[in-house]
Amino acid sequence: MAPVKIGEVLQGKGMPAPPALLEMLHDEQPLPRAAATAVLAQYRDARTAPALTAALADKDPLIRRMALSGFRMLADIRHLPLLTPLLRDPDPAARAEAVLALGDLQDTRALAVLLPLLQGPDVDIRFATAYALPARVLCATHRPAGPPSRLAAGPANLRAGR
Repeated sequence: MAPVKIGEVLQGKGMPAPPALLEMLHDEQPLPRAAATAVLAQYRDARTAPALTAALADKDPLIRRMALSGFRMLADIRHLPLLTPLLRDPDPAARAEAVLALGDLQDTRALAVLLPLLQGPDVDIRFATAYALPARVLCATHRPAGPPSRLAAGPANLRAGR
């Protein structure tokens, strides 16, 4: 039997996040905060955005990553200003999750933020950016320098020895 994701069950029934869940976001211990953020991330409901926004500022990087996961589910361009600062998060995994969240927006404004990251110094962020961008964008923006190869010219040129 597949595990049940409580956030998807509640959201599927049109139920808002239970108050106890929202209270857990303010717990002193990181584990309850992480659990509550993980459940909210599954909701795919814009009503969770304020709680997820607050979790983006949590001191625990795991909680910030879970909040970013929730923003990935929402994929709303209005969250671009909230997501962009997380590209400078001290936690490398949170930075990568921010890149993925921006890629999930599938909007040219997010693309303008992501494309320069392909040339950045952080190899993990370059990899996450390449993963986050649609293949058509990567093909259009990164053409090899120099003349085309014989292989690119087609099989007839290979047989002819050109």
